[in-house]
Amino acid sequence: ALTHGPEQVRTLVVERLFRGGGMSRRMNRLITRTGRAVLKRKLESIQESAGIQVEQVPAQYTSQECSGCGYTSKRNRPSRARYACRFCGKTMHADINAARVIQSRRSWQQPDNMGPKARTNTRQLLDQRFQHRWNRPMEGAVPDVTGAPGAHRTATANGETDGTSKYHALVQN
Repeated sequence: ALTHGPEQVRTLVVERLFRGGGMSRRMNRLITRTGRAVLKRKLESIQESAGIQVEQVPAQYTSQECSGCGYTSKRNRPSRARYACRFCGKTMHADINAARVIQSRRSWQQPDNMGPKARTNTRQLLDQRFQHRWNRPMEGAVPDVTGAPGAHRTATANGETDGTSKYHALVQN
């Protein structure tokens, strides 16, 4: 683990914010107000002055993708601050989950013909990664997401699932 301070930080991983499109209205507005040029210059300054490498990763779906299992769904965000994966049951603060997703995307292989440059391409890549990892289709992966009858989960006092999720069944087999 890296300790705090500029001497220990070698790489800063940030969302790719200068690709046009694919950002929420709110994010677009925030970046516009701050000034894209100012933000871009600051990142360049960090690289030059501190020798810190800045790596950009696709921003799409970082708030919906699970940092644990990779399942991506709008329903993984029950509130602005809370993240709860509908597949594996992982719960945490939404910003922490998104930061972990951003960090994990650093290792993505992005071929030219399929690089996550567009929202649709990113979603396809996320779905393929999930299917490969869990050998499950995205549609119907979780009964309560698709509305299948008899789907239920119970949570313990600390917000964790009781082990009845599809993820737990896969891991135990």
